Amino acid sequence: MLIYNMSSFLKILCCILISLLSALTPIQANELSEKLNFNGFLTLDYTVTSNDLRLISNSDQRVSYQADQPSLKNSLIGGQLTYQFTDDVSAVVQGKLYDGGDSQVSGLSHSIAELDWAYLSYDFGADLKLRAGRFQIPFMQGVELRNISFSRLWIRPLIPSSGAGGLKEYTGGELLKHISSGESNWDFQVVLGKAKHGLDEIDNKNIKLLSIRFQQDDFWLRTAVLATQYSVFTPTGQLISDSGNGLMFSLESEYAIGSYLFNAGYSKSTTDITPDNSNYYFSVAYQFTDITPYIYHSRFNQFFEPFSVQDAMGEAQGPPPPPQPSGNNDLYNWAVGAKYLLNERYAIKVQAEHIKEEDNASSPDVNGEGNAFSIVFEGVF
Repeated sequence: MLIYNMSSFLKILCCILISLLSALTPIQANELSEKLNFNGFLTLDYTVTSNDLRLISNSDQRVSYQADQPSLKNSLIGGQLTYQFTDDVSAVVQGKLYDGGDSQVSGLSHSIAELDWAYLSYDFGADLKLRAGRFQIPFMQGVELRNISFSRLWIRPLIPSSGAGGLKEYTGGELLKHISSGESNWDFQVVLGKAKHGLDEIDNKNIKLLSIRFQQDDFWLRTAVLATQYSVFTPTGQLISDSGNGLMFSLESEYAIGSYLFNAGYSKSTTDITPDNSNYYFSVAYQFTDITPYIYHSRFNQFFEPFSVQDAMGEAQGPPPPPQPSGNNDLYNWAVGAKYLLNERYAIKVQAEHIKEEDNASSPDVNGEGNAFSIVFEGVF
């Protein structure tokens, strides 16, 4: 759904923020009825860059900034509706509205409204749940809460997208099981479904994912393994391969020692025809009563390896695919910032970062390096 009036959207968003700022008191979830609840989230992001840069955003796409041109492009607003049919059965829908940049059709700035979640949940009891519908792929810890910047320490997500080799959301089912043993807590998640890829040329057949999360006191460790099958087409619709396979792995952890907070993560994907991905991040923070300063470094890599078009397409007729990229595409981030809690539901963040992009595989002309400074007001309501 496209809304071609970004200025109206921002005016509405600013009015909401002004109203919230005028009464910054803890706000409870909005109970619309006995069975229907609404929870909202918002981010007002003011960012300026020293050069033309593409930055990671709260949505699932990169955002382009022009040098010395302040922008609210990374702002968004969204909400979640939950309807409780019975004690065991509930339905959840969640979506967001954000800046989609300039339309390729009209050239005008436009907003994008997206539905990210829509599922039914059944609680079997004994900490066992079954959910079916549309979900974000839970490959990395922060993916499920990517749009809700208040849920994390940093202004922007630490990875450009889901980290799952270009896969975005999926339709299917998942089984969740929680086990408590003394001070230890285990969470298991099994996913089966069909995913949507960020490229139209990739038609996903299925994904299978298993994640395990262990938590004890101020420490947690999470790992996930994802396997997928897909078909690959040329931009003109010719089948290149009907037997693409991908295997992905992630490992993340958080540990609080006194007032220090350490976060680290790593992911790796190996795929046929499409580029392999790897990602790592590391963050150190110090927690005062209401303010938490932090530093972090991250790197996201795509490795493009040319494949034999003749072997992949066999006897297929038609023009060959466009030239294949070859080599590495790297995105580096170094940042320092702080999160200040206004109360339990609202915060202000500031962040200064240095970004370096080295695309030696497909678009050397987008190579860039520069600095960005951001001030963010965010919250849940």
